[in-house]
Amino acid sequence: MNLLIDLGNSSLKYVFEQQGRLSDIYSISHNKITNEYFQQHWHNIEQLVVASVASQELLNKIEQWCASKQKKMRVVVSPKSEFGIHVGYQQHQQFGVDRWLALLGTTSLFPQKNCLIIDLGTATTVDLLSAEGQHLGGWIFPGLHTMEQSLLLSTAKIQVN
Repeated sequence: MNLLIDLGNSSLKYVFEQQGRLSDIYSISHNKITNEYFQQHWHNIEQLVVASVASQELLNKIEQWCASKQKKMRVVVSPKSEFGIHVGYQQHQQFGVDRWLALLGTTSLFPQKNCLIIDLGTATTVDLLSAEGQHLGGWIFPGLHTMEQSLLLSTAKIQVN
């Protein structure tokens, strides 16, 4: 059985994959990520595939657990060009793997279509993808909750009810 992990900015989401079938989606906040959690929930896993935009410290915690339990682990990164998709950033390593996977999924769902991709999470990302698979650029800015928290911490007379 495989474990597919999205290690985001504020939580870890995952699904189990076995013989091409996916489980329900599970989520855990960063502060609950422990070796005990891994052992309790992931003990039957053969291989982990991780896409991470989180801190290296959290990724290291998963890598160390895998090493101690002799589990295979693969970390997905953003390539410059693969599967007919070409990242528009000169330094493609700076393009988040979450955004790369969104391009890949979009191409799968809407082949040969021009697409505007908006992802609302801890960060909000907006990317343009041509029908030919060329990433035309994008933007990243704080997500709605992050913006709200910034306003509440940085202003005197704004209140949220």
